[in-house]
Amino acid sequence: MLKMFSTITLFGVLAVSAAYAESNQRVQAHVPVAAAVKNTTLPALNHPSSDVSYVPPRMRRQAIPQLTAYDRETIYKLTQVNVEVQIDKRGRVTEAHIVNPDKAISLSVTGASLTAAKQSLFQPAMLRGKNVASTHTVLFTFHPHSY
Repeated sequence: MLKMFSTITLFGVLAVSAAYAESNQRVQAHVPVAAAVKNTTLPALNHPSSDVSYVPPRMRRQAIPQLTAYDRETIYKLTQVNVEVQIDKRGRVTEAHIVNPDKAISLSVTGASLTAAKQSLFQPAMLRGKNVASTHTVLFTFHPHSY
């Protein structure tokens, strides 16, 4: 199974336009509920001399962690939650779990991140032109409410 890594940075708006997501620019506001996506590729697999043609999964529908007002107030510093997801050949998340859980992060924030990752939909990874299952890590970064 192939592994990939995405970064989702959460800021305080309800949606981020495709232009912001594509250019990885940050949008700043006050409530940590929206995201911008950054994919990292595996250069060795995309090298022109390689006979392996790999295209990493891309997020098609991004679910946003739903936090209560109380949960948003508990985020007093930059907080990151890593969620590893198993993506099937159709781009659906079949499994998800928190990677290296931090006990300082409230269970409701990690739970909301886990739920959002499970609800996301991906363009599946492709190997030699065929859809393949893959493992992908999604990083949710929450900024403090006063940020």
